[in-house]
Amino acid sequence: AFEDELDYFKSRPLEKEYGSGFAALLSTIEKTFRKKHDAIEHFKSYNAAALNSIHYIFDLRRTLSNNQTIPLDIQIQLDTILFELMQIILGIHTSPARLVKTLDDLEKTIAPLLNRNLEYFHSHSHALMESIGRLNKTAEHATTIQLHDNIVAMQKRLEEAYSHKIFIEKVIALLFFLLAFVMILIVGFLYQRARKTYQRLKAFMYAVENSDNTIVMTDPERNIVYVNEVFEKTSGYNKEEAIGQNPRILKSGIQEDTYYAEMNKVLDQGKKWEGEFINKRKDGSLFYEKASIVPVIVDGKLTNYLAIKLDITQYVEQQQKLKLSAAVFENTQESILVTDRENRIISVNKAFTTITGYSEKEVLGKNPSILKSGRHDKSFYRKMWLAISQTGKWHGKIYNRTKSGEIIPTWLTISTLYDDEGNLLNYIGMLTDLREIIHSQERAEFLAYHDTLTGLPNRAYFEEHLFQAIEIAQRNATTLAVLFIDLDRFKVINDTLGHDVGDMLLKSVSERIRSTLRKSDMVARIGGDEFIAVLETIHSAEDAAYVCEKILKIITEPLKIGSHTLNISTSIGVALYPDNGTTITDLIKNADNAMYLAKSLGKNNFQFFMPELSRKMHRRLEIEQGLNAALLNGEFWLAYQPQYGLESKSLYGAEVLLRWESPTLGIVTPDEFIPVAEETGKINEIGTFVFEEACRTLSIFDAEGIVLKSISINVSSKQFAQKDLPHKFLEIAERYGIEPHRITLEMTERYIMDTSTYDNTILQTFQSMGFKISVDDFGTGYSSMSYLKKLPIDTIKIDKSFIQDIPRDINDNEITKAIIVLSHSLGYKVIAEGIEHEEQEKFLIEHGCLFGQGYHFCRPLGIDAFTKFVRERTDNADAAI
Repeated sequence: AFEDELDYFKSRPLEKEYGSGFAALLSTIEKTFRKKHDAIEHFKSYNAAALNSIHYIFDLRRTLSNNQTIPLDIQIQLDTILFELMQIILGIHTSPARLVKTLDDLEKTIAPLLNRNLEYFHSHSHALMESIGRLNKTAEHATTIQLHDNIVAMQKRLEEAYSHKIFIEKVIALLFFLLAFVMILIVGFLYQRARKTYQRLKAFMYAVENSDNTIVMTDPERNIVYVNEVFEKTSGYNKEEAIGQNPRILKSGIQEDTYYAEMNKVLDQGKKWEGEFINKRKDGSLFYEKASIVPVIVDGKLTNYLAIKLDITQYVEQQQKLKLSAAVFENTQESILVTDRENRIISVNKAFTTITGYSEKEVLGKNPSILKSGRHDKSFYRKMWLAISQTGKWHGKIYNRTKSGEIIPTWLTISTLYDDEGNLLNYIGMLTDLREIIHSQERAEFLAYHDTLTGLPNRAYFEEHLFQAIEIAQRNATTLAVLFIDLDRFKVINDTLGHDVGDMLLKSVSERIRSTLRKSDMVARIGGDEFIAVLETIHSAEDAAYVCEKILKIITEPLKIGSHTLNISTSIGVALYPDNGTTITDLIKNADNAMYLAKSLGKNNFQFFMPELSRKMHRRLEIEQGLNAALLNGEFWLAYQPQYGLESKSLYGAEVLLRWESPTLGIVTPDEFIPVAEETGKINEIGTFVFEEACRTLSIFDAEGIVLKSISINVSSKQFAQKDLPHKFLEIAERYGIEPHRITLEMTERYIMDTSTYDNTILQTFQSMGFKISVDDFGTGYSSMSYLKKLPIDTIKIDKSFIQDIPRDINDNEITKAIIVLSHSLGYKVIAEGIEHEEQEKFLIEHGCLFGQGYHFCRPLGIDAFTKFVRERTDNADAAI
């Protein structure tokens, strides 16, 4: 219609009707109209192309998001490009420079992947960006074409040209028509612009709803007004739960408040913020998001905040796994090397350098054959590579050569790594240094057959060796000897000086014993202070006796350990093959029995096994077994041997003697069962029984008016190992109302000497409590008065071996007199035991010994006989001292 009007005017005599220049003005309007019309048509064309690209790109993005082969970082890059395209479309930012750079980066990243869809995405993104640019330029160009101004100018010319009313009306009508048409054009343009905006919004909503990213929009107060489906899947909150809430419902509390404060500061300035969140789902689990938040400003006013977030939990976890794998790779104790498919080394860890001596720089690009030791032939490697090609792995022991030239044993495990298409990528080798393991195995084997303290063979090794020695002796008809060696008084040293001294003593003794033997002989430690040796191919028992004498001599030499000088001895038992046994068990058992015989004969000697010894050991075993029930069954009872004042013939006390009558063994003497009780530890229980029974008897006597001022109780040296023994005895005595000074504790001279050498505290404790201390069997040991004067002793009891031959034996006479004189000089009371004749009694009285006991006065009596005996002598009790 507008063109028709223009034709109408052109058909008129314009110059004549409207004046000069009107035709030129009309021509200008026509040209301007044509330009405007062409610009609008171009705008339509470009807009259609842009809409088509938007739909295609979003469809293509959905296809790419389902492609699992595309790395996560490229997926993130694609979303970033989409996001920036949407920002350009919406006019949020108009600078395409960053998008151009992002597209250039994408082109470089995807080039190796050879993925056609990625290339389409890249090319169409470029095309869309260019279409949007042309579209915006066309719109700007259309707005610069000033058709309205030209029409106004023509209107003025018409007003000026026409003077008559009718023509003015026509001009006015034309002007109204033209104005209406312009308005239509403007409305059309606005419609097109609105439609374009609608299409953009529709495309945006399409992208939002179908995006793999989380989209969240809030109002200016940061309250959520919109979330997409991805938000629901990612967070666990549905739309109804999320809308109206603040995004802080996702806050995990892990990130510092300052992090969120910095974000808010940027947003409050109207700027875009980018960062990462550690958020918490509705179920409490954590997830990671990369976020971009922009303020939405319309007509200079903030209307919303738009957040586009990408779930990068999988990416973060992969990165953490990669970091962990890298840490493990670098810090594992196993040597690891990685090669490419051509078997060229591309990476090694620190352990590889530690084990081989090669740095990573020295081996990169080289073949692992640089480690070949030369100990394996070609067939070994051929079989190894055959296994790798067939199964993808191989493991085995292999010797490698280090950089220094040392050949070391290693355990090598080779694995292959393939890609998803089954193409070989890498070989991974793990080397374990076997040197320490082999050393540990050798050490374990050594410890299995050797004593850890002395380094000597142990019982297991000894028995294996003895078995072989017996076979050789049997085959060659030769003799061998088994020596069972047990240290004397070792427990005293160990308990008083400590286990460290005891251990050093055992080491020194083992070296001394080993030094006396031939190289063909063996000595082993089988436990505690017990050693056992085998002497192979000896000619006679004399050969074994010669070795025993050497051992006894070297062990008795003083031994300096720290600040202590120790004097020790040993007892040795000898069993000969084949005379004393033909098996391991018999030879060791019989040598052990012979050793016990040596101890019973005074220690520090050796004894050969004799057949009758077996009977003695059988008897000993019966006693040991019988002791277990003796106390429970009441088989023990006490006998009392009176002690007299020799001059007054008055009773002043009694020695308590233990007796055992077994229903199966009969009467067992103390000489038989006391050593067994000491060895088995039963002596503590038996000793307590004796002490308590003696106190009970004394309390009964007191209650019945029977006068017995004191009793003497023998205490075994083994009992003194109980640190609470003084307090135990005091408690028993107080329980029965017996004053401690009425009880004399008798102990052997040997124990007194042991105590004086190491620790006499327990004797001092007894004496401080009021108990009397007596040295029994004095003269049979090796003590001297100079030692005894330092000890808390009250009484010296002369052993019966010196009394039995006086006054006929001059030596015994002199010894007895000397003991009496020296004891009195030190303030000790002297008692003689074993007085059987009147001549002995007279000799003792003559030389100042005023107290004694023995068969001359009275044999040991049971409780009933002793009670009767004491009652008869109550009248003489006042004469006792």
